[in-house]
Amino acid sequence: MISIIVPILNEASNIKTCIEKIKKLEGEKEIIFVDGGSKDNPEKIIGNNAKYFSETAGRAKQMNKGAFFSEGEVLLFLHCDTTLPPNAIQEIQNATKDNKIIGGGFLHSFDKKNIFCGIISLSANIRTFTSHIFFGDQAIFIRKSIFDKMDGYRDLPLFEDWDFSSRMKKHGKTKIIKNKISTSSRRIEYWGKIKTLYIWWGLSFLYLIGFSEEKLSKFYKNIR
Repeated sequence: MISIIVPILNEASNIKTCIEKIKKLEGEKEIIFVDGGSKDNPEKIIGNNAKYFSETAGRAKQMNKGAFFSEGEVLLFLHCDTTLPPNAIQEIQNATKDNKIIGGGFLHSFDKKNIFCGIISLSANIRTFTSHIFFGDQAIFIRKSIFDKMDGYRDLPLFEDWDFSSRMKKHGKTKIIKNKISTSSRRIEYWGKIKTLYIWWGLSFLYLIGFSEEKLSKFYKNIR
């Protein structure tokens, strides 16, 4: 079974759609939402459709809590505004039939199809192919046994996904699933194109050369 863990914070407008899309996926799964202090009553929206837990705000802490209470042999971490391809569970099951594969992620795309979004996704996918580094909006998956061995996500204010993906590679082979996820372009719409480049590419470069997550997180505010 695959445990799909969704960290949320003020995502009321997306939760119902997220649940509906996950339920349509073929294969054995459980759905776990972990709330980081929402003010829009997500527990009521979720109801009996999924497991619900609360945690203090912070994606790393929320995902770790979801993993702790999960029952699946494989964990998949999904953003609430990201849509998995229809055969996602089957793809992961096929990948993990190889005992050498300990985890991986999907190629990236946006829900809006235009040149700018295409360039951002292309850069993300080039990074993935060249380094096997997956970001959070690429639906990272991992065997639970390896996740436990890694002590989960480090409690970082930013780039916890980059850090996790880098550490995951040290425990075995990772798989790039070429069927693309589709993630919301709402940050691009909120920030605008210039600010998007400045934040996404600029902060990534600064992190790569050694700037701390704490300093960089000040420039990456929650848009919800």
